[in-house]
Amino acid sequence: QLDDHVEYVVGYCRTLMGLPEAPKTRGGTLKEISDLIAKRTAEEKQSNPGLRFLVAYTNRLNAYPTDDVPAIKAAEKLYKALLDELPESDPLGLIPFCREGLSDIHLRLGFLTETVTAREVRQLLPPEEEPDPDTKAYHLRLAVSYGHSAVESSHLSQNENAYTALAN
Repeated sequence: QLDDHVEYVVGYCRTLMGLPEAPKTRGGTLKEISDLIAKRTAEEKQSNPGLRFLVAYTNRLNAYPTDDVPAIKAAEKLYKALLDELPESDPLGLIPFCREGLSDIHLRLGFLTETVTAREVRQLLPPEEEPDPDTKAYHLRLAVSYGHSAVESSHLSQNENAYTALAN
């Protein structure tokens, strides 16, 4: 029986996030995390940074199978808002996870952006100009930027999403 205190629920969900899943059970962990979050009150979801992170995490991953761009962008806003509010000391260790999530979001949005213009290609080459928002170049540049910052800010040995974004 899982203790109902919000801190225990957040800790349990973060543990589930780190466990590898067998292909035949893929999605079961995400559903379990989503179900546990759904039981929490709106006030808890707003006031607890750990729960807010889990809401962004589950919203992001639940939007991917259908390539739901508005839902992916909504998850991006949740991550950014949480990052803006977290202290640099980051006692919960959420900053690297938020940056990994943002890197993954922009990598996904880059792949979902179908066309690349000649202007975008020029913007990716030195001297660097800032790419236009919502272009492939914009999302891929942000994916790399957040990926680097996640790897650099993390004291954790598991930065798979950040490394994936950097490799792609």
